[in-house]
Amino acid sequence: MIRYAKDIWGETLKTVFSYAKAYKWPIAIALLLMLVELAVELIQPLVIGKIIDDGIIAGDAGTVWTWGAVMMGLALAAFASGITNSFFAAHAAHSFAFDLRAAMFRKIQSFTMSTFLRFPQSGLLTRMTSDITMTSNVLYMSLRIMLRAPLAAAGSLIMAFVVNPKLALFLMIGVPFLVIFLVFMVRKGVAMFGRVQRRLDRVNRVVQENLQAVRLVKAYLRGTYESSRFSKVAGALRSDTVSAVRLMELILPLLLFVMNISLLAVL
Repeated sequence: MIRYAKDIWGETLKTVFSYAKAYKWPIAIALLLMLVELAVELIQPLVIGKIIDDGIIAGDAGTVWTWGAVMMGLALAAFASGITNSFFAAHAAHSFAFDLRAAMFRKIQSFTMSTFLRFPQSGLLTRMTSDITMTSNVLYMSLRIMLRAPLAAAGSLIMAFVVNPKLALFLMIGVPFLVIFLVFMVRKGVAMFGRVQRRLDRVNRVVQENLQAVRLVKAYLRGTYESSRFSKVAGALRSDTVSAVRLMELILPLLLFVMNISLLAVL
């Protein structure tokens, strides 16, 4: 059963992100520019080290100005790469969302009545609006931040071994703990945000039912009951959303804590 669910989940993701293939070149350019930004961040400490060791300590002003100019050029390259990356990432993500939403709308229009009745209208509204928006945001953030973080971590470890292999071994102590922690948090987060989506479906359903039957609600003086009913489902959505967001907010502090402990071990 679990394997079947994973297969369905994988096929769903494959189908959804197949609409991004039309924008493979903007995505590739955005990824390349992100790597340029990342490379500048990783090279910057080496340039600063050159300025201090060969320039300031040696009293060579020419070396300071030369490497300072190199550092300024790298900063400008990273700045230009970041702006251009945002442009291509936004273009790919929003164009992808437009195509996906249009395809979903056409698919819903082709439903037979029996097929249409299998899905609640509130769920279809959620899929067409917030779900596609969040999928678009995932693609955008992947091209801007999400893929950059693991690459930065891997690149930092590689540069640490280049600079001082012995001290870099201390940083490797926390890596297994970080991997286990991230896997656990991702699985927990997927489950919690899935529950948030179901709560959102329920809120949409209650709102839709009230709008469709607004005259009956007023005629039978059911306003107080419907208000309490909405407050209940909205409160459940708020509670689950806050819990899911707080769980995600724990990731960065705990990652920094482990990394700082590793640095203390080095010192």
